[in-house]
Amino acid sequence: ATLDWTIEKNSEVWSSISFVGSARAISCVKVQTCCTLPSELQGEATSNWTILRPKECILQMSSAAIGGAFVDACSFTILDDTDESQWHEMAGFLAKKSKSWRLVIRSYHNDQTLDRSSESEYRSYYAGINIQLFEPEIAFDNLQRLHILCNASYVLSTLVQSDGGETDDDTKAKIKAMESEERLIRNNYMAHAQAVHRQAKHQLCSKSKARARCDDELNCISEGSDSLWYEDALAWFALNEDEEDRQNLCDAVRHN
Repeated sequence: ATLDWTIEKNSEVWSSISFVGSARAISCVKVQTCCTLPSELQGEATSNWTILRPKECILQMSSAAIGGAFVDACSFTILDDTDESQWHEMAGFLAKKSKSWRLVIRSYHNDQTLDRSSESEYRSYYAGINIQLFEPEIAFDNLQRLHILCNASYVLSTLVQSDGGETDDDTKAKIKAMESEERLIRNNYMAHAQAVHRQAKHQLCSKSKARARCDDELNCISEGSDSLWYEDALAWFALNEDEEDRQNLCDAVRHN
């Protein structure tokens, strides 16, 4: 897929990727920076364009556990390479299956050009990335593999201790390799769980602040009023909600 954006100020931008059919479990991503304008933009005033080179990026996935919100699956930094044929590969991360993904650009190698731009000077900024997403060729259960590695490394370590240090180096190397893979799988699971937790906490804080703001507005309307509380609530809805919400509220009152 080829992702491209047109931006006019320094801000975080992203492009969504939606799969048709079943959800996909992405295990590897390859990106390639676009260093030239696409053909459909080259016919315009080329001198007004600045090509930004993406630096810090995040691959995110939509998580059903928090209502479809996006959580981080993989963070990576793209090297400052002007060779468009160069692909940068990121693998080794753990992500559950999802139909919706997105790539977020957080910073650029040449973002100082944004700071130097004059407010009176109109310029257009372009950031383009080619991206390839890969699924594992053979799907396996990481949690089951974690259990197997944990049990196998424990048994072998116990045998090594009972041998009194006479175990060969090959067996010790296998134990270290299993323990290393065990830590990697565990860390990936924890990183995903923490990302979901952070997003859920962010949503809770946002909704709590919105609730508190609504309470304050309702109290301001109700202050010194002899009306019943639900009349004040209706007044608040009339001032703040859109036409569809007001209509739904009226329908609910009629039915009850």
